[in-house]
Amino acid sequence: MSNNHASAEIAPSLIIRGINMVSVEEVAVEEKRHLQSNLNEVKRRKGKVAQGIVNLKKFNEGLEAKKKLTISEISHHFDQLVKAMKSRKREMMEKATSITNSKRKQIHAQLEVLEVALASCESSIEFTEQVFKNGNDIQILSMEKYMLQSLEQLKAAKDQAKPCVNEDMVFIIPSSAQEKKKELLN
Repeated sequence: MSNNHASAEIAPSLIIRGINMVSVEEVAVEEKRHLQSNLNEVKRRKGKVAQGIVNLKKFNEGLEAKKKLTISEISHHFDQLVKAMKSRKREMMEKATSITNSKRKQIHAQLEVLEVALASCESSIEFTEQVFKNGNDIQILSMEKYMLQSLEQLKAAKDQAKPCVNEDMVFIIPSSAQEKKKELLN
């Protein structure tokens, strides 16, 4: 057997690292450990993202309740005023609704971002786990760079799971005629 033939038989199970030859198995174990670490961090992120979605949906429901309460207060106050005030009442109710709608749009956009993040986490987790389950060491090593890049990007991403707006919306009854005049002019 020639030297060229002997080295061809050894080549599939050895990888050259610097000046050392390391077995594929050793490299695969090291890379799997690194991938698993990243996978575990993405799984933790997935849990946080899912909880963020739940919290944002609850917050969104609170916005609607706060809007209804505010509109009720506005309605009660203006029902006691003269007919000329009805126009202003309608304007303020529309503003409360507009503010709420604006906040809800922002929350909706935030939810969409988190839902995309969650889907990305799930997809990357599923893909990596399938490669671990069904792939051999060579396949894992050939896809390691792609999987690691994907997992590291997902792991490094910052999620805004807290509401990006507040639910503050208060109707304040003016205490003097001057304040009422200012309110009507604004």
